[in-house]
Amino acid sequence: MAGNKRWSLKDVEYLKENYGVLHVSEISETLNRSIDAVHWKASSLGIFFNKVTDIPTVFDLLERIHVLENEVARLKENIPEKVRKSEKEEKHNTGLRKRNIWMNNYELYSVGIRCGTLNQWVKENRKKYRLNKLTSMQVDLLKKIDFDFKIPSETWNTNWEARLEKYTTGIRDHEIIEWSSRNKVSYKLGTLSEYRKNKLIDAGFNFSPVMPYRPKWDVFFEQYKAGIIDEPVKQWIYRTRRLYKDKKLSEDKITQLKSIKFKFS
Repeated sequence: MAGNKRWSLKDVEYLKENYGVLHVSEISETLNRSIDAVHWKASSLGIFFNKVTDIPTVFDLLERIHVLENEVARLKENIPEKVRKSEKEEKHNTGLRKRNIWMNNYELYSVGIRCGTLNQWVKENRKKYRLNKLTSMQVDLLKKIDFDFKIPSETWNTNWEARLEKYTTGIRDHEIIEWSSRNKVSYKLGTLSEYRKNKLIDAGFNFSPVMPYRPKWDVFFEQYKAGIIDEPVKQWIYRTRRLYKDKKLSEDKITQLKSIKFKFS
């Protein structure tokens, strides 16, 4: 068949009238053009298989896919060098932005801040460390600030005995309150091991159900009022001062804080 032959108005009209009606091979033979050329011209004219009564065959669809694949490949080859270069620069800039965000979070974490998006940042670093996806520089920086690479369940198992010892001495800080709640829940669900259950019984542990939920702000307020200033309470103090400064703290809470002479700065 003839190649690169110009399309006459008569050829175009014939294509419009019969594309989707006659089989593509018949149109190709009548117009003395390749099947690819017929599909390409129909696509450029915006003509598709649009007649419900004349559903294209599987072979027709495969032919169209082949034409479209070739067209996409041709377009990719003709992408200007500037466009490809700008895509590379964008990827590079995205990498820089991610590294800057990581360093900003690292600096906040290193000075003791444990709120906001930092919790998610900590989880992501622990996960990437286990999958060996942290860079050697990131690992070294995290080790310098004694970052805990263990996931919470591992930390929980490692420190269970230490927390039991704290509990037996009468300490009831935020860490021990959370530890007690988790043991009560495990006991209620029947997932507490016999070893731990016996250890808790020997320590006089109270297995009564967990107390009804209280807002964390109120819990931290009571601990602060009682003079318990552990790490979670320090974070609560930081967040409370920030909310007060941004005028986002309710009048009720401000009144509560003033009653215990809380320092807002």
